[in-house]
Amino acid sequence: MFGASPDQVTLLEATDDVGGHAKTWVETTDQGELPIDIGFIFNNVNYYKYKNFTSYFDYPLHDTALNTSGAFNGRYWDNVHSERGVLGEDLEREVDRFMELVNEPEDTLRYLTPLAAFLWWHGFTDDFYRLCLTSIISVLFVTKMGAARQSAQATLNYFRPDVGFSHMRYQKALVQNNIKGSQFLWRDIIADANSTGLLDIRLNSKVESLQWRGGWDLLLNDGRISTKKFCKRHKETLTSLELASCTVHGLLRNDAFLTLLATQRGVQSCVLRRSLQSLALAEELRTLRPEVYFERASTSLHEDSAEDLRQLAKICRRFSRDLVLFVSGHCGRNAPEFIKLTFTLERATSVCEEVLDLLGVTPAESRLRMYVFGCGSHVAARDVPKGGAANWCKATLRVELHGTEGLLVDWGSKWWQPLEPGEAFPEPQTVSGYEDIILAIPASECSKIVNNPWKKLVLGQIDYVTTFLTLHTDAEATVAQPHFAPAQNSSVLYFVDESTMTGKIGQIFGDHDSELLLTVHSDQNVINPEKVKTQYAWSHHFFSLWELAVARRFVPMFDSSAGIHFAGDWKVGVGHDDAIKAGIAAACRAGIHAELSNEAPAERQLYKNLLLDVCVDATTPLSEEERNPLRSASGV
Repeated sequence: MFGASPDQVTLLEATDDVGGHAKTWVETTDQGELPIDIGFIFNNVNYYKYKNFTSYFDYPLHDTALNTSGAFNGRYWDNVHSERGVLGEDLEREVDRFMELVNEPEDTLRYLTPLAAFLWWHGFTDDFYRLCLTSIISVLFVTKMGAARQSAQATLNYFRPDVGFSHMRYQKALVQNNIKGSQFLWRDIIADANSTGLLDIRLNSKVESLQWRGGWDLLLNDGRISTKKFCKRHKETLTSLELASCTVHGLLRNDAFLTLLATQRGVQSCVLRRSLQSLALAEELRTLRPEVYFERASTSLHEDSAEDLRQLAKICRRFSRDLVLFVSGHCGRNAPEFIKLTFTLERATSVCEEVLDLLGVTPAESRLRMYVFGCGSHVAARDVPKGGAANWCKATLRVELHGTEGLLVDWGSKWWQPLEPGEAFPEPQTVSGYEDIILAIPASECSKIVNNPWKKLVLGQIDYVTTFLTLHTDAEATVAQPHFAPAQNSSVLYFVDESTMTGKIGQIFGDHDSELLLTVHSDQNVINPEKVKTQYAWSHHFFSLWELAVARRFVPMFDSSAGIHFAGDWKVGVGHDDAIKAGIAAACRAGIHAELSNEAPAERQLYKNLLLDVCVDATTPLSEEERNPLRSASGV
């Protein structure tokens, strides 16, 4: 997808690693290192999009089953027995009736009926709901969330042997594990994208808000202020344009003179042969001053600044397709920082607006890319003593010309560089000016970022439940509880009671002697801290009828408006495959190409598979083998 587009893509990740909730713990065993997933634990055998990734990147999937037990109100039940008579006959009869309903044809009314109402209508008991249904659904979605509000038909479908996830009585495995680690898969995917040279990855960069100023600016939670762009990105690449006069062209036949002139003008010598445009630009810029002065400067400085801006506008008119203009605002050092930052941004913005006025265009019409920075007190404290009062009230200019070969011309002021004997500052990070923003985050986080009150209200309707997810070895607090005694020495792997949901995660991932356990719980003190390996908070969205209606009917009313696209499994339903579909759909709306033409067959096939049924209609439907890569043999 990156290779099919000439655009730079920036990935802002709130945490210190990629992969989202697909966390992988590596346990050292006698047989070596064992990757164990502790977030995204299993996939459905029909997760076609996800399995296209695992097949392409060579991540084998092992069949497994959600063998679950439940303990509630003094009773025990599990789904590992295919024969009757092991558990209570009353529950056996309810399982029979429930499976009869599962095998009936899908019904629209059932899709619109909450599960609690459906179970009441058909006379199912609370014991069946708690012991059988809630235990399995808690495991299925790795969260202790209620099932009562979910769609009745959707819940029935979870138990269908063709498209389901789990079982009331074991028949066959319906889910799979990624034995090499799901987080490592996503790291490989990111590395593959990064190899295109078009991906800029920024970790620990949580977005707090968005602001439109001719392009989307992002404010990050650590206080970094984004720059802004005043016009849409151009998609053309720099071509060799012979703009120099015949006289200049004749002089440039001499390599020595060419190198000397390029060095004097700040042009990279490695691209001299195709950089006559660069030399022409550098020649015109050398007569300008990189400062624009404001109210405290003298009349002569004001007049010089006005003339420089007129000349800069003429240059920008000639080179607007390939030029980038950076403007940094400066002021005194005594004002509060939050005032200074806003003031200097406005000061730099006024320079950009004046250039646009001289060009006679609006920000939307201009092809010139412009960015602004607001410089705070730390810059003023360094510069004012050296430059005097004039430094309190100015903007500094920098011009860049980029080509396919890289940076061709770099002219003007870089305020972060040291002023002898002053100090240097970190080069500013630009997170800005994007036409398209894809918010691949929870709906609850989207509601905090967007500015429109209606959008905030709609996105806020999708509820989330937060619990703790703990990797540990405290069996006494979980699987060794007395009410789970019937599960001992059986094939049960998941244990659900009133306060916890625990999986024998080490055994699930192949180490049959492992004592590692993974528990979802709301009370942080349930697990002995001395036996905890790692722990983090886990949030999962509800996907009841209401949340599905909001996501599928109301969010599309403003999704992709003004270049803001939403992605995440909550957009479609729930699960990794739905998350991938939502992300691909957002990428398509942002303008990725419909197909690849110059890549190898494997890349083209992966690309086609991912976009199929999401972005494009296939004229020739894929075969089942193409849609669903062959499942790896058990034990491989």
